[in-house]
Amino acid sequence: MLAYTFWHVPAPDTNRAHYERLLIDFHKSIASHAPAGFHSSLIFRTQNSPWIGNGAPAYEDWYLLDNSSSLDTLNDFAVSGPHKAPHDLVASLASSGAAGLYRLKTGSIESMKHARHSLWFSKPSMPYDAFFNQLRPQTEAPQTSLWLRQMVLSAAPEFCLRSTMKLQLAKISVIHCPIEWIHST
Repeated sequence: MLAYTFWHVPAPDTNRAHYERLLIDFHKSIASHAPAGFHSSLIFRTQNSPWIGNGAPAYEDWYLLDNSSSLDTLNDFAVSGPHKAPHDLVASLASSGAAGLYRLKTGSIESMKHARHSLWFSKPSMPYDAFFNQLRPQTEAPQTSLWLRQMVLSAAPEFCLRSTMKLQLAKISVIHCPIEWIHST
């Protein structure tokens, strides 16, 4: 399972409730006639993400896909046909955006909408197997998922650990981003 993750910041004078309504409408439009390889999407409010808007309050859209070939389909689909107008409306109110591609390493998709904390971090200088063993107590916690960035397609760190609880990672520098689930399709 892959996630195309898109972070975006509304323009400063944008009404938050209006922006969220347009964003939800866009996600509903995509889900109503889902493209090949698309499973679902989730929208979160987030803050403290230094790779977007200098850590300003932002939004995270997670588009869950079968594989990387599903990206082309989603990309074309999202800005054409009946999805073009909802996309263009919300995009016109955004001041900046950034994206990444992440693969689910551990945990389940079902836990995503219950997550309230994202820990973003990079692997210390050690083999991946040893690193994953070190993380096992946290990644096996209930309602937790670990996502691994693919092909350095983002300015965000290599890993994202999402959980209902704020987990502690020993000897790893993390960026904690509180998140609030808004909508899922």
